[in-house]
Amino acid sequence: MRAVRVDPRDVRAEGSVEAWRVYFHRWQSESAGSAYVREEFRLSGATDVRSVLRWADEQADGRAYAVYLELPSPQGPTLIRVQGDEPE
Repeated sequence: MRAVRVDPRDVRAEGSVEAWRVYFHRWQSESAGSAYVREEFRLSGATDVRSVLRWADEQADGRAYAVYLELPSPQGPTLIRVQGDEPE
């Protein structure tokens, strides 16, 4: 990782976050073998990333999860991963 100082005047516009997405995932053993189970949630009204991470931690129940920032775009929502990884 590399950190570089920036000039805050180079920002053209600031937007607000419309929503966050949280994907919980885990491998679950079933009688026929293992299955990948994924639950997806869209959170709106969250004030900041800390509140989203706190909610995800409380809901995780031992599952791994990934948190995404959802940004509007003309092609549909754009997701930017903030924390976690998707399983391969």
